[in-house]
Amino acid sequence: MNQRKAGAMLSYVYLALTFAVGIFYTPLILHWLGDSEYGVYSVASSIISFLAILDLGFNQTMIRYVAKAKAEKKEDEIDKLNGMFLIFYSIIAVIALIAGLIITLFIEDIFQKGFTPHESETLTIIFRILLVNLVVSFPLATFSAVINANEGFFFLKLTNIISFILTYGGILLSLYLGNKSISMALITAVVGVSLKIITAIYGTKKYKIRFRFSGFDKALLREIFIFSFFIFLNIVIDQLYASTDKFILGALCSSAIVTTYTVGVQFSSYFEQFSTSISGVFLPKITQLVTKDGDMKNVSELFIRIGRIQFIILSFLMSAFIIFGQNFISLWVGDKQLDAYRIALVVIIPAIIPLSQNLGISVLRAMNKHHFRSIIYFFLAIMNVALSIPMAIKFGGFGAAAATGISTCCGQIIAMNWFYYKKIGINIPGYWKEVTKIAAITVLIGLIGYGIHIIPIWQNPSLTAPLHGWISFIIQCIIYAIAYFIIGWVAIFNEYEKELVDGILRKIFRHKS
Repeated sequence: MNQRKAGAMLSYVYLALTFAVGIFYTPLILHWLGDSEYGVYSVASSIISFLAILDLGFNQTMIRYVAKAKAEKKEDEIDKLNGMFLIFYSIIAVIALIAGLIITLFIEDIFQKGFTPHESETLTIIFRILLVNLVVSFPLATFSAVINANEGFFFLKLTNIISFILTYGGILLSLYLGNKSISMALITAVVGVSLKIITAIYGTKKYKIRFRFSGFDKALLREIFIFSFFIFLNIVIDQLYASTDKFILGALCSSAIVTTYTVGVQFSSYFEQFSTSISGVFLPKITQLVTKDGDMKNVSELFIRIGRIQFIILSFLMSAFIIFGQNFISLWVGDKQLDAYRIALVVIIPAIIPLSQNLGISVLRAMNKHHFRSIIYFFLAIMNVALSIPMAIKFGGFGAAAATGISTCCGQIIAMNWFYYKKIGINIPGYWKEVTKIAAITVLIGLIGYGIHIIPIWQNPSLTAPLHGWISFIIQCIIYAIAYFIIGWVAIFNEYEKELVDGILRKIFRHKS
């Protein structure tokens, strides 16, 4: 098995672990920590994620330029690049440390409205621990970038999985033994730093990593900074979307509201992971079409074909969540977090379109036209922050989530679809024609699913106790999935999609036999 296939396989293992932890880990954490302390930890993590943007996009940039030098067999240039980026990351680590220490001076004042004095003190301690982890991680990122550039995907993905298991396993054990959120931060930092050191040792021995700290090419430096800048913009945007709302809710509302919001937006991350795991498989093909053939008709056909597959999967998940999501949250984390259902809906529903168009990002990068997307998203992220503050004050977590949904509609749907169609030449009307038909049929299937859901036997535990609770939920979901697949096979799937499903089923049954 080559590195790419092994890496892809481990990516799906990691995705499964992420989903499993989300299902089982969150209710246990809420049970052992309580809503308030979990909210405190979420806010500390969000602040750290802001400091993480000091990476400035150098990680992806280093991977690109080291891989390019390797392909051109310029060993001396690779050593210079290693030395250059190690210097960059060391400077960034010092800046992050100084910025973090400044934040600790004011962090309790910032959250004095939403947090109690004890919560503010806990927040400060957690933040300092995570800050140490971040500062140490910056220079060590040089080694993982070199391994990535050398296509050492198996080691990197395996390390991610081991880190994931040790971190969350250690946290659950620590909380079970009676420890609190500070222990979560300590375990995260110890595991993170330890595995990054192991990665550095492995990379040095396996790929003979060397560093040269002189003779840098000024023209190359300029090119690297320009390339990194637009990646950096994307990182800033991601953080503004992912973490700002928690910061705002923590400062203006309460730690308990942060917890509810965190539970709600957690579902959107699952949708995103499903989407990117599909589109990532087609990256080599789309790059070849754009860079070699230059035929936008073929690109459009692939865009629509993969967009349909992604939209079908996301529509099924979305419709199932609309029907069964409230019941799931009640069973999963309790009725106190039911507001998370509304929060999830206003974030996820608008995101289905851009998530099903993820292939477009690869097209833009292959054509070196990703600058427009970065700039538009940056201003829309600022708009999201500007909307979130008044809406969070008035409507709490739902208001902050609604601001994100509005920003998604304006930028990721309207602006980007215009750009794909007018400036890139992708057949966007053809895409909308296809997904509109799928959406209409999904609505009809959803009505059938809702009819299944409201049958009295599921709703009244006195009728039949064994069919209440989790058993009822699982049976309903299975029935809906079967109904969606059968109706979808007849009314939604085209020949290509039927062949794809048939091929997957043949492989599964062949392995079983």
